[in-house]
Amino acid sequence: IRYEESPDEEPLGTVMLCRRKGPIDRAWVVAIEQLLALFRRQMKLAFMYSEVQEHERQVRLINDEQQRFLQFIFKINAINSSEKIYDTIALEILRRFPFDFFAILMREGDELIPKKFKVSNEKFAAECAALEDFFRERRGYRLGAADGASVTCFNYNKPIMIPDALKVLSLPMSEIDRQCLKLFKTPRTTALIPVRQDGQPIGLIWLVSLGRPVQFTDAQIKLVELLGSFIGTALANAELYGLAQNQKTQIEELNRSLEQKIEELNNLAVTDSLTGLSNYGFFGAELERRAHEYRRNAHHEALSLVILDIDHFKVFNDRYGHVAGNEILRE
Repeated sequence: IRYEESPDEEPLGTVMLCRRKGPIDRAWVVAIEQLLALFRRQMKLAFMYSEVQEHERQVRLINDEQQRFLQFIFKINAINSSEKIYDTIALEILRRFPFDFFAILMREGDELIPKKFKVSNEKFAAECAALEDFFRERRGYRLGAADGASVTCFNYNKPIMIPDALKVLSLPMSEIDRQCLKLFKTPRTTALIPVRQDGQPIGLIWLVSLGRPVQFTDAQIKLVELLGSFIGTALANAELYGLAQNQKTQIEELNRSLEQKIEELNNLAVTDSLTGLSNYGFFGAELERRAHEYRRNAHHEALSLVILDIDHFKVFNDRYGHVAGNEILRE
């Protein structure tokens, strides 16, 4: 079926005729071709309309995906907790790519320590729990040793892609890698991708499909690498925020301690150490304050001052001693 009567024109489609008894008359074929010619333009327009609709659908999908990705970026930028960053990136990657298992490992000293395990479906929860228990006992990968593919990926700062892990189980590998693959039960497509900060590795992302291999293109690997670099920056910001918050807390505690000390010093400065009563310095300051208030409100208030003296207290001290006199003053 051609749009125009031209041998160079790309056909719109084909019509197949079948007859159970006898041959098809050539005149029938000519008649059908003439009939189809009447509808060539309508069919061409219908095909074009269908293509436009599909193009619009693809554009909407791309726009929606861009919006979701921007929301993800904004969300990550607003997070100041490393644990929340791990959880958010795990959900985003498992939503965007056809993997069943996500893990992120971060460098601490000379080790790669797992920070987050996540699965796309609860049916893989047992495998996830088994890996958590395994690393809880072992802690992590040793960077200074030949401790498997994760260490190689980190040290060389390059992704490692295994199309089907089941096909490499018989090959030589580190004991920790063999144990992990065993705990996965049915590991298939596996990707190890560095998490970078300023171009240098600070961690690692695991992506594993379970039960069936999946397609993971070079472009998708590059996208996860870019996300890894973004994560590295977000984690550094979260670490700085945490450090700033800790310093703020310490400063606030120091300020409270200083205020308490200042208050104690002020009390000592105006308090008699023997009796605990206010001393002459406090008396002078308080008298000046009260006199100032009186001058401002003389037509409303009066000011009186009473001074008492203990007669013959020196005689008591001379007879019984100053220690006894101090005790009397305390009482």
